[in-house]
Amino acid sequence: MTMSNLPALQDLVRDYTFIALIPPIALTFDYVMTFTLAGSHAVILQYEVSPVIRAALAVNMVRVFYLILFGTYYVATFLVLRFLHGTDIYPFGVAVVLIVSLCHVLGGLSWVFRNEIYSQAIAWAALLAIAATCSWFALTIYRGHRLEAGRDIKEVRTEILR
Repeated sequence: MTMSNLPALQDLVRDYTFIALIPPIALTFDYVMTFTLAGSHAVILQYEVSPVIRAALAVNMVRVFYLILFGTYYVATFLVLRFLHGTDIYPFGVAVVLIVSLCHVLGGLSWVFRNEIYSQAIAWAALLAIAATCSWFALTIYRGHRLEAGRDIKEVRTEILR
């Protein structure tokens, strides 16, 4: 990648409508790999870490669960990044979205490797990403960084507590 390509990459990172597409695409990859490489529903029920896939299989509603998750991932990502856009913590929000998406891609690849340690490491990485997100957000509020463009977090905190 040359230096002349960096502005285009930065524009993509700033475009939360584009970034919001990444988690549903990663989810799709995860599901395709799972249902293609697992071999049978019984194998998925036995070895799959995701409670969502297991529940969807148990009630025979995988397509419905997938469509709901796909829509939820896009809408939630879009709304959160739209709220954070122009703030000090927007880049962190993008990073979290990319880490969670990477966990889905690596989770789908677990069916290629079929290694218990690998699968558990991916599950733990996803949990750590969630914990890091919550911790960093709390620290951001505590330290008083700008949460909204042009507004101090203390103002927002005061409005919330009213």
